[in-house]
Amino acid sequence: MARIITSPPGWTCDTQFAKNAIKEFTFDYAPLADANSGVVNDFRLTVVPNSKGVLGRNPMMTDNRGIVFVYYQWEMENTRATVEVLSSDREYSQIDALKEDIEQYANAKNAGIAPAKLDSAIIGSFGHEIPAIQDGGMRLVTRDFEAMYFPPTSTQNGFGLSVRCRGYAKNCLRSFFLDFGGVIHGTGEPRQATADDTPSPLCETGRTTCLDVDWSVP
Repeated sequence: MARIITSPPGWTCDTQFAKNAIKEFTFDYAPLADANSGVVNDFRLTVVPNSKGVLGRNPMMTDNRGIVFVYYQWEMENTRATVEVLSSDREYSQIDALKEDIEQYANAKNAGIAPAKLDSAIIGSFGHEIPAIQDGGMRLVTRDFEAMYFPPTSTQNGFGLSVRCRGYAKNCLRSFFLDFGGVIHGTGEPRQATADDTPSPLCETGRTTCLDVDWSVP
């Protein structure tokens, strides 16, 4: 590994890599500075297989968004590789499933208006883990995520959602915020996401090509 990553206080992950500890891969860590201010505001951690030809062994990269990108099908000769997200906290958080259920209820049963609160009838088809409904239908809790619901107001049409990772660095790294305009934002920091955070890339919803990721591997 070219550089040493210093773990912050309370961090439980081992960030020290012994030289050549994983002989099949080369690791590299690079801090990234803002072009105007020179302040380090991002990083890139990459792991590249030392050779091609092993099925399923592809380069991977992550940055301060907390998303793991995979250079898929790089392991195969004479095949065009694409950057994808093969496993995502966005899918695991179920924010898209919750958004869809609320929209379906509003269009089918409430004249297109989002509900004032959530209940079991509204989220009946919700994702892979049914949450506990708390705080009068304004909060949903699963094992690893907590969702806060923001209903329509006198000045805001639509609805908002804040889905926060409850066990940061244990079973999730990403938190999400659906703004009233329908855009889903994400953060890799241990806090609630907000409308000021970068929009979650579309490829984070499943296995599709990430068109906005500037990363290539020889």
